[in-house]
Amino acid sequence: MKLVSKILLSSLGSFAVFFGLYHFMTNQAVTSHLVNIFIEQAETKLAHAEEDIRKFFLASEFNLKMLSNINPPSQQSLDQTRVAMNAILQSMESSFQISAVNVNGREWLRINKFPVSKDEDLPLQNLFSSPIYQQPMLEMTSYLGGIERDIDYPLPFIHLSVPVKNRNTGQVSGVVWSKLSLQGVQAILERYVPTQGKVMLVKSGHELLAHSDDTRVNFTSLEGEVLQNIFLANKDRGRLEKRFGGHGATFIYRKFTLSKLDLVLLYYQPDETIYYLAKRLKVYNFSLIFAGVIFFGVISFFLIRLITNPLSALTSKINLLGKQYRPKGNVGPINPDLKSPEGDEVEQLESTFSLFHEQLTAYKNESESFSLTLERQITERTEALKITHDQLLHAEKLSAIGSLSASIAHEFNNPLFGVMNVLSGVKRRASLSEDDAKLVHEALQECYRMKNLIKDLQDFNRPTSGKLAPMDIHKAIESLLLLSKNDYTMRSIEIKKCFDENIPLLMAVADQIKQVILNLLNNAADACVGGGAITISTIAHQTEVLISVQDTGVGIAPEIREHIFEPFFTTKSEVKGIGLGLAVSYGIIKNHGGSISVKSEIGEGTVFTIILPLEVRNNERKIDTTS
Repeated sequence: MKLVSKILLSSLGSFAVFFGLYHFMTNQAVTSHLVNIFIEQAETKLAHAEEDIRKFFLASEFNLKMLSNINPPSQQSLDQTRVAMNAILQSMESSFQISAVNVNGREWLRINKFPVSKDEDLPLQNLFSSPIYQQPMLEMTSYLGGIERDIDYPLPFIHLSVPVKNRNTGQVSGVVWSKLSLQGVQAILERYVPTQGKVMLVKSGHELLAHSDDTRVNFTSLEGEVLQNIFLANKDRGRLEKRFGGHGATFIYRKFTLSKLDLVLLYYQPDETIYYLAKRLKVYNFSLIFAGVIFFGVISFFLIRLITNPLSALTSKINLLGKQYRPKGNVGPINPDLKSPEGDEVEQLESTFSLFHEQLTAYKNESESFSLTLERQITERTEALKITHDQLLHAEKLSAIGSLSASIAHEFNNPLFGVMNVLSGVKRRASLSEDDAKLVHEALQECYRMKNLIKDLQDFNRPTSGKLAPMDIHKAIESLLLLSKNDYTMRSIEIKKCFDENIPLLMAVADQIKQVILNLLNNAADACVGGGAITISTIAHQTEVLISVQDTGVGIAPEIREHIFEPFFTTKSEVKGIGLGLAVSYGIIKNHGGSISVKSEIGEGTVFTIILPLEVRNNERKIDTTS
């Protein structure tokens, strides 16, 4: 099809040049004439609109001047003035409010056309510093300005004030002030609005006063841009052309001044309306060549298709073959939807052969890359499985050692109780010297201490029940310290205890909490290389208990700190640990509804803080023992 298009375009080139010249000449002539007509009509309408606007404000000023001889404020003049002002207000269609202002600039009477107006409830104003009062009083001329907007009305208000002369002295004794709606100005603009166009009145400073479209309260971005250019220009009359969104518009403007107000009348119409006749002529010109183009195109199409069909079929078959060998990790140079590449049928065939060669090369490279990636992944997975197997085997050994130690402790119980019974009998029955009695007593105390050590060892290795029960946290800590007392002494580690005696019993699984504290104590002892101190503190709050284990050891590096609660993460040798202690401790504390955190500085030591709640919702629920 693209080859057909090329041949057709070449054949029609000369005809298109001739038609283009003819169309350009006729269109330019018609367009110039239509623009001149539009400008002449627009300038005439704007001149009439300016004249009507001046008449509107002059009529409003004349009505207010009929009240210029009202008496100064008094009870009698108040009633007379109210009647006169009300009559004038009702006769002025665009006036919403008339106020009388005394010589001091303060309102002394206000009449609203609509009693339900919210202005009715506003207090009388002091206008001494307002131009509404200043210009009529000082210059004895009418004032027009002070644009005001109200959300209850679609159009803005403008203030008009005239001086009031005292009947007796002839001097200016105040001001009559009216709030005018610009509805009358809008009605004037609507009389001159063009077809599909707009007319608007704008005050200097880009403030919209009235628009032929009564729903508009602001400019469009295009209107704002045009007004910016108008106010920057020094001309009082002019024309601007702008395009927006694929469309164009012609703007005619007229500047004028009204009582010190610089105003602009802006008139514009879409180019589609102005150049309507030119577009019709364009359609007629195109119609002249349509029949010839259709006839020539149909004949040429069928002749050229006899050549291009075999080429297209060959290109499609290569595309199908290339689709079968597309690399999985890439869309490939051959289009998967069998759409032909860019170019005509001959260029497509050449391009497809080249792309198919690249396709096969990419497919081969991807196969080699996939083989290398698969081999690397198998090696990585094998190493990971070996590490996991070693870790699980180490954990199983530790479990077996714990069970064996508990069994040995049980076997020690029987002879120990025998020794204790013998010593107790000797102490009760034999007549011993004071030194011998003291030795027997010391022996019994050591036997009791051995019994407690064996009991603590059995409790620690006994499988957990998983049930919550009241627990004395201080007693649990004391038992753990007793088990490791000799180890701390040999390592030159000082144990400091800072217990809060007001801590109540916790609802927890005692052996699990002991396991957590023992893990923290062991880690603290390992960190105190060459001796140091371990401080165990407890603090009671209203609903929770804080347990902290602080050491003066080497500390934990920041890059390691965020991984310490991960399973199998450890900085110790394989002999000392496999990295499960803190991970298990973290799970136990979370299952109890608490939290565990760490703070550490290199060379200054580490503090682990455990927070446990004092109460749980259901004391009988079981804690997961697999953590």
